[in-house]
Amino acid sequence: MTTGRGTPLVDLHAHTSASDGGDDPRALVEAAAAAGVEVLAVTDHDTVAAVAEARVAGRRLGVEVLAGCELTALVGGRVVHVLLYGDGLLAPDLGEAVEVARRGRHQRNLAIGARLLELTGVGYEEAAAIAGGSEVVKMNPGANERTQSTIAAEAAI
Repeated sequence: MTTGRGTPLVDLHAHTSASDGGDDPRALVEAAAAAGVEVLAVTDHDTVAAVAEARVAGRRLGVEVLAGCELTALVGGRVVHVLLYGDGLLAPDLGEAVEVARRGRHQRNLAIGARLLELTGVGYEEAAAIAGGSEVVKMNPGANERTQSTIAAEAAI
């Protein structure tokens, strides 16, 4: 499908359940294909674990799946998210660097959880349990109260 001007629909920033997305890689690619997306970058937070499965689905459905990663970093005292693209992200020697970033994200989540506990009485463990025990606490449309509490906690940190 094209946009009407002859250019393909492209989504360069999509998350799966490997980080904070709601769909597994196959379901994400199926949804993209159903929406007419021809090129989809899987850019999960601090992992490329879903790219291989997404590519299998992409080949089946005619969606080109690009390898990507949203790297979380601390720059000048602020948390920033940097989008990276390319098959070089799949290189085995890059895995350790990504794992270091993932551990840093987990430590940041614990710090946010501690502050959230101070402010609201709901901490990281409860939020992770609500999210199904996932290391990454996922936000979804049905989680308005938790979302508002988390935003307030992040702003206070």
